[in-house]
Amino acid sequence: MEFLDESEKVNKLYTCYGVLVEADQDQIKEHQPYYEIILNAVKGSAKEKRLASQFIPVFFKHFPELSDAAIEAIFDLCEDPDQSIRKYAFKELPVLCRDCPSQTKKVASVLSQLLVVQDLSELRIIHTALLALFKIDATATIHGICTQVRVGDDSVRNFCLRFLSVKMRNIVKEIKDADAEDALLAEIKNLLEDCAVEEIPLLMKIALSTGKWHSLSGKYELANMIADNIEADIPFDPTRNESIERLILLLRHVHLLQLGVHRVRSNRFVIYVCEQVLPRLREIPGCSDGTGYTLEILQLLADITRCVEEINYCGKAVNSLFETLTDFLPNPLNDISPSEQIHFSYIECILYTFHRLVKFNRSLFDDNPGKLKYLRHSLKHFARTVNGHVKILGKYLNEFGVEGLTENSDVNNENFSRKWPLAVKHAIQNNCKDSFLSMIESRQVIKWKAIPEGSSITSKYASIIENAPDYERIRFMPEIKKNCYRALAYDACQNILLLIKDFFKNPLTFDLQIQLSFFAPLRHETNKTIQSTANVETNTLTNGAVNSTSDVEDINRSQHSAIRPNLALYVPPSGKYSANFRR
Repeated sequence: MEFLDESEKVNKLYTCYGVLVEADQDQIKEHQPYYEIILNAVKGSAKEKRLASQFIPVFFKHFPELSDAAIEAIFDLCEDPDQSIRKYAFKELPVLCRDCPSQTKKVASVLSQLLVVQDLSELRIIHTALLALFKIDATATIHGICTQVRVGDDSVRNFCLRFLSVKMRNIVKEIKDADAEDALLAEIKNLLEDCAVEEIPLLMKIALSTGKWHSLSGKYELANMIADNIEADIPFDPTRNESIERLILLLRHVHLLQLGVHRVRSNRFVIYVCEQVLPRLREIPGCSDGTGYTLEILQLLADITRCVEEINYCGKAVNSLFETLTDFLPNPLNDISPSEQIHFSYIECILYTFHRLVKFNRSLFDDNPGKLKYLRHSLKHFARTVNGHVKILGKYLNEFGVEGLTENSDVNNENFSRKWPLAVKHAIQNNCKDSFLSMIESRQVIKWKAIPEGSSITSKYASIIENAPDYERIRFMPEIKKNCYRALAYDACQNILLLIKDFFKNPLTFDLQIQLSFFAPLRHETNKTIQSTANVETNTLTNGAVNSTSDVEDINRSQHSAIRPNLALYVPPSGKYSANFRR
């Protein structure tokens, strides 16, 4: 066996390189042993490895029978202790695929495993190499990355999904490959069937980054993918937090599919929630006190119901909505006591959804006139209470004025818009007694997630607020925020009254269009508008119909004509989910 020192081995590599460079194109294959020497150099010294990493890609295309060996040699260099050698190997992998596209999937799979590296300079090179592979063979690259998502460990899986979620939008702009998009959506559909809850936003972000998002047919494909995943959870189990979290996250992405010019029908989603979720709504933790998942599910249901088209098979869903609505409405046989819990936000969402669906299934009332009579009796009984709240809430808003609401940074933030529905019930019930602070005296609880950042509350109260019981934190709420809650409660009550009025028309038309109150976390009306609404007379109910001033419709239109922010996509916290999800 020939033993050579390092300098002699390096010289031998240069000799092999020279022979291959000078060889004619039709005779270079006769010099295969020289290329094999270069491949074996990846096991040598640092200098040999550097030369091998440079020479292997140059002659790679001339020796297809050694392509696997050459790829493996570069893979070995990707794991070398020397960072400079690793970086050069990363850069050369796309070059090999350019000469041999059949290796793209394998190379993409290996580079995906390397996304876990900590060094930022190396990570940038790996990202660049993966993006280069998309230009060579996008479909193979997608399959290679998704292979690691399926079989890799948790860290590799997470980094692969994050890479695709961040880079896919730029990739789609450069690559016009319909087959690649189809392959990506097929992979996402398979991954959604067996993924952790926290991975759903990443997978959906990737799907919504494709060109499918911009066409109606593409949106329907995405919608069917989400619907298949939602309907896989049958029967719905309200005792499992993961089932509820998955449902909420997927429904939030259905909302995104309804934005823009092209809107998809939400029939499948509405039918599922009405038939599977509503019958077990009371079993969801926190339903009774409004601190759990119930409100968000009902809000999402009402939201996606806006895009429902005629359904001929919604009888079961409408009956479920009717039962749920009558369950949450106060008993018409009893007077409403001040201590009775009335979930106004729940009722607004359920009543709106029922109003939208019942027009597609009028047989509910045609075949059962007693149901319409009972519903009208319940709504008539409830409307008297709501009318009183509207009058008093309008009075407070008129006294305060609302121009400053949109300019106050403390209330114009995400925390505020997410928490406000928890206070609507309390704002309504307690304003009839002694302003907003009377809820403390009646020991009604409002759950606060945290003190909003940038709060105007002085620092000397910070420790007091942090240690105070939940129901006492309202004492330290700025007056402007109290009035924001009052304004939102006012919106909810107005919507309820208008919906109730539509159920007393003869014949029933169900043609009313309203803006749901939770799309308006901030009011933009002027004092003049509030003045006019505050002076509206309390509605009277006579002869089985709701009669109000003729200005109610105009008020509602002006009230909701302001620009209102879109419902933000919920981004879950990092790490594993817990029972405290969105509480």
